[in-house]
Amino acid sequence: MLQSIDRAMRVLDLLKEHHFGLGVTELSHRLGVAKSTVHRIVSSLEAHGYVKQEPGNGNYRLGLKFLEMQQYVLKQMEITSIARPF
Repeated sequence: MLQSIDRAMRVLDLLKEHHFGLGVTELSHRLGVAKSTVHRIVSSLEAHGYVKQEPGNGNYRLGLKFLEMQQYVLKQMEITSIARPF
């Protein structure tokens, strides 16, 4: 697995677990990587809508892009055909 993708996924997993978000310093500490690396990762994720930075405290949280992705996943699952037998 590409290291940068692995780190980005780990950032997303950490943010999923912390509803009030995490800052670059805390993410850096938890991931064991430099703050500059974390900053590049969250900046890229933010540019694509996967995370957002809270204006008040600077923490990062999951972004609205996941709601959009959820809709596509649900469409692909064809829930009505899965639920029909029940």
